[in-house]
Amino acid sequence: TATNYNNNNNNSTSSSVQQLYELVFTLWCMSLDCANNKSIRQHFARDGAIPALVQLLKTAPREKVLRLAVASLTVLATLDTATTTEATTDTSSVKCNNRNNNQAYPSSSLEATTVFVREMIACDISKALDHLRQLRQWNDPDLQNDLDVLNETIQCQTRHLTQWKVYQAEVDTGVLRWSSLLHTSEFFRRNVQYMEGPKGDFEPVQKLVQILYRHCRHGRSGSNSRDFGMMMNGSFSNDKNNNINSSSWDEEDVHDDELCETLAVALYDIGEFVRHYPNGRAVIAAATRLYKTHYYYSQSSSPPSVLGCTKDIVMQYMQHPREEVQEQALSCASKLLVQNWKVREEMACHLFEML
Repeated sequence: TATNYNNNNNNSTSSSVQQLYELVFTLWCMSLDCANNKSIRQHFARDGAIPALVQLLKTAPREKVLRLAVASLTVLATLDTATTTEATTDTSSVKCNNRNNNQAYPSSSLEATTVFVREMIACDISKALDHLRQLRQWNDPDLQNDLDVLNETIQCQTRHLTQWKVYQAEVDTGVLRWSSLLHTSEFFRRNVQYMEGPKGDFEPVQKLVQILYRHCRHGRSGSNSRDFGMMMNGSFSNDKNNNINSSSWDEEDVHDDELCETLAVALYDIGEFVRHYPNGRAVIAAATRLYKTHYYYSQSSSPPSVLGCTKDIVMQYMQHPREEVQEQALSCASKLLVQNWKVREEMACHLFEML
């Protein structure tokens, strides 16, 4: 993506800046067809274009790259205002291979606008826009106008979104950032019931676990559901030739500060779900038992729920080389093991009063 390309070129040469410009120019050209082409809309929703473009607002090395990134985001945020003639060559469905396998992608320009704007908000675009608008008065009138239109659109939509909707959009992006509003004990106390998901399958929790699995030592190698079962059976963790150490983790991932922040936040959120959801620990335990049964007795390649691997994945992250990830994994593991948080909190309050 543009994000990965930009992160790898912090000391950009004129050649690499030009290549980045051409890449963003291509995204901008494609964004112009989003209003009339369902297939392109689905690819923009599927392939992480929004987080990449928002990241460029923060790190673009040249104004010409910034100009196109802002223009692309403005087009995507205002698709519902465009006059559309739907292309007849659209694909009927695009499945996501590396993000949310069950995600429904937008079929209309109005739906796409809602999805794209929520994703922008979840990526904290408001802070980036405020910085750019306060930085200076841009000489390019088109850039200044796009900044104003995009900022107004984001502010208007933010007023109509609940905290849960913003959180849900952030989880859908797979990019999590610490927030004093979303990733707190108070947020989960108020919204933990929504973690059940619309179908009662705890879809938001599953997405958090999937984020962790994609970047653990087995997920990086493209492991399938049978590998999940081996992990559940202890085949990975107990083998002396497979001891978890720093070499077990992808070196590039370990040095990626933003990825490590995502992993730490995901671990925190899973722990808070277990802590605040009634019988949250039992939900994970039941999923674990179901997964073990599935692994031992089923010939199907599709697991019943990724939740069944939660505890084992969290245990792996306790050996992560980055201290902030280790800390959150340890905290999450302790929440998974504590049987009654309410009793523990009452005892802590009682002891505090005695002191």
